[in-house]
Amino acid sequence: MKINNIDLTAAGKVFQEIKNWNADTFAQHLLQCVVDGHKGIYCGQTFTERFPKANIDDECWETVAKGPDEENYWECWDEITSNWNHESYFIYCGDSGDIFVYDKNAVELWENATNTDSFWDI
Repeated sequence: MKINNIDLTAAGKVFQEIKNWNADTFAQHLLQCVVDGHKGIYCGQTFTERFPKANIDDECWETVAKGPDEENYWECWDEITSNWNHESYFIYCGDSGDIFVYDKNAVELWENATNTDSFWDI
């Protein structure tokens, strides 16, 4: 699947193959870095430029789209990181500021295949 020409597919990945992946291999294949943390305080703004608004209040989306000088930028960015989803895709913000998009269905498949309670706890 592509969202705004960013390829988010895990095409050809089958249950048996996923079952043998460790967390690092899984992350390499199914977590897509869509905004590099080097953008710093502009990561949220960059995300709004690259992806469609999905399940987010218009005012919050527009605030982040205008940039970090806007009042409530950080509160609105928190709202986006907590609630944005497009079809089965969600976002995850890494410790270094990188923003990843992942397919919730693929995470659940990996958790089931490996009998792992939560990918995010690894």
